[in-house]
Order: sequence, then structure tokens, then C-alpha cells
Amino acid sequence: MAIMWSSYVPPADLTSFARAVPVNQQYILDQILPNRVGEVLEANFAESVVTTRAASARAWDAPPLPGQRDTFQTSTVKLPAVSQFLARGERDRLELERQRLGGTAVAAIEQAIFDDTENNVRSVQARVEMMRGDLLADGIITLAEMGNMTADFGVPGTNKVTASTLWTNTATADPLADMRAWNKVYRAANGFNFGGMVMSEDTLYNLAANTTMRQLWANVSGPPAHLTQDQVSSTLQSFRLPPVKFTYDAQTVSGGSTVNILPANAVIFLPPDGIELGYTQWGMTATALELANANVQVDGGPAGIVAVVDKDVRPPYREASYVDATVMPILSRPRGLFVATVA
Repeated sequence: MAIMWSSYVPPADLTSFARAVPVNQQYILDQILPNRVGEVLEANFAESVVTTRAASARAWDAPPLPGQRDTFQTSTVKLPAVSQFLARGERDRLELERQRLGGTAVAAIEQAIFDDTENNVRSVQARVEMMRGDLLADGIITLAEMGNMTADFGVPGTNKVTASTLWTNTATADPLADMRAWNKVYRAANGFNFGGMVMSEDTLYNLAANTTMRQLWANVSGPPAHLTQDQVSSTLQSFRLPPVKFTYDAQTVSGGSTVNILPANAVIFLPPDGIELGYTQWGMTATALELANANVQVDGGPAGIVAVVDKDVRPPYREASYVDATVMPILSRPRGLFVATVA
């Protein structure tokens, strides 16, 4: 394939359009793993384990005892390419119509290019959101399309748990006791408590219907049949447990099947606000390098998503709208992720 520098829509304009395509409103995991854009091909990140240790007492005139340093580890992850193209189908007919009209009717062809580019961008956005969900589910990204290649960020096994009684059993499960116990493990590893959690709406409903939690709101008439969202939030707060940041039930189509982006049976516990869990690194693509080598200036710089029209260099010389990105979510604080299977 070869980039069509003289396409109906120039690469710089098409890339600007691609970068302005709004993200699906359901895809909000960038609130946890926010976007970063840089002219990189890999992500370098460091994790430090900070432990507050008590100093040792000493006798007068005795030498001081040495302290212990905190551990510090750096890691490097190569960013995979996430790309998609749509070959010209509808535009074949439009091109013939343009020729019939004497080569002047190009607006419809331009619109078809923009439409294909938007579809490609939305597919890339969906794949990136899937990667975020995959990472948050267990600290590991698996790329099935690359022979099940994995990137394991080393979340401790103690941070992946299953409720002793699943919360779907609303009559006997005790989610408050579960979360208090898990928070102790989390605090021992990090030095701070859970800051928030993300769950499915069904899991939130299970909390609202839980007998133990409803009993806390009982009056002379007995407990309510179902807690309100405000009552659930108040109960969590009273036990110094983290708030529900948001519920998440987004889905996408992958391999012809509809899949959940986050597992519906899990609760994802997060660090407090202001403490980074990770980020989504967008880097440089081979396509962006081609544009740069041709002195094509793109608003916002060469890093990030790019879009071009390219063409086969051999018959049948088909054209395609092509969107290219190099991107991966990064877990920079593996100990800060805690995942509980509750259903």
C-alpha cells in the first residue's frame, strides 16, 4: 500500500478529523487510565514500594543503626499497533459517477472518506477500551490477535480475591466484612486505603438488596426491601469503605461476539484520588513517520492516532481509508489495583 498524498482529503486534514472523533460515551475507563501522547515507541515506568519504618533507639554514645531503603523497579513495555482500514466500496460507485459528471462531483467521495475514517477510529477506540478493561480485570493484557501475546504488570496474587460467599447470595453474603478484610490487605501493601471502586449495575443492585446492609436501616417496621443508592453510599461511608466511583457495563463486538469490556462479576478497587494507578500511552506510528518524512505537518504533532487514504501499488489498485495508532494501557502501580470476584 502507498499513501495517497493527493487524495480528495489530504493526510493532515484527515488526521485532524480522526483525532476529533468523539469517544463513545460509555467508554470512560480513561478516567482511571488517562491518555498520554508522546513521540515514543515504548513506555518506561517505575514502581516504588514505600514503607514507613520505625527507627531504632540507641544508647548514649552508641553508633546509630542503619536503615533500609525502599525498593524501586523500572520496566519497559513496547507499544503494539492498533489499526484498521476499510477498502473503497461505496466510493467505487461514486468515482464512476464523478467521471460521468465530468470530474467535478467530489463532495460525495470526500464524505465517504470521512465516514470510513470515523468508523475506523471508533473501532480503534473500542479496542483500546477493551485493553483498558482487560488490564483492570487482572493486571494482564492479552492480545489474542497477536498469538495471545501478554503483558503482565505483576499485580500481587493477594490483590486478586474471591468473596467467600458471593454477593449474588444477598441473604447470607456480608460484603461489608469482605471489603473491610480486603482493605487491610490493600493498606498493608500500599500504606493507604481503597480510594474508590468500579462495579456493574447488577453488583450495585446486589449491595442494595443485601440482607446485612438492609438490616442497618431497619426501623420498627423492619428493614427496607431494597436500599436506595444514597443509602448504599451512606452505609459504605459509615464503615469507612470506598465510594462507588461509577458503574460500568459497556460492551463491544469482538470476533463477531458481543463481549463485556469489564467482567460483570468483579469489583475493581482503586487508589485514592491523586495517586496514579496507570495511564494509556499513545505513541508514534510507522504511518506518522511517513508523514513526517514527507514534511506533512499534523496539528497536535505526529504522535497519536493518524489517518490516511492509501492505494494498492499493484492491480486492482484499490483505495482504502486507513487509521493507525500505537497504544497500550500501562499499570504503573500494580499494587494499587485490587480485584474481587463477587458473583
